[in-house]
This record gives sequence, C-alpha cells and structure tokens, in this order.
Amino acid sequence: MYIDTAIVDSQGRVYLKENIRKKAGIKTNSVVEIIAEPGQIIIRPKKPISEELRGVFKLKKKYRDIRDIDALISSISIEELKSELE
Repeated sequence: MYIDTAIVDSQGRVYLKENIRKKAGIKTNSVVEIIAEPGQIIIRPKKPISEELRGVFKLKKKYRDIRDIDALISSISIEELKSELE
C-alpha cells in the first residue's frame, strides 16, 4: 500500500501524482469509479463492460475479432446490441 497526500482545490479537483496513478493503473483519459463512504473516498480504474460481462454473450462471427467490444456496446441501443450479439 502506498499512502500520499493531495490538496482539494476550490472546484473539488484532486491532482493524483504520477506515481499514484501508475500504482493504481490509472492512465490518461481512464474512466474511474469513485466510491464514497463516511470518512473515505476510493478511486479505482473502472473495468471495461466487456471484462465485467465476459462469457455472458456469444458473438456473431463478424464480431469475433473486435478488440473493443465496449465501443460497440456504447455505440448502439440495447435492442440493437441484443440482436447483434444473439
């Protein structure tokens, strides 16, 4: 575990130092989850949808080579997604 300090600016922003971002696996433009509980805040990288739902859908042949299923999932409606993945 690595512990460091940061300052919250007037707009509520916190700057995460490079060594903290590297340790947590947070890269530029990463999506993060923020979990707030009394007395603490947890910031962690958000797992891609495709990783969380791995094995739930069977892909059609035309999608088997797609590396970024998240882009496909976020670009179409749920109804379109169901028909494309069934």
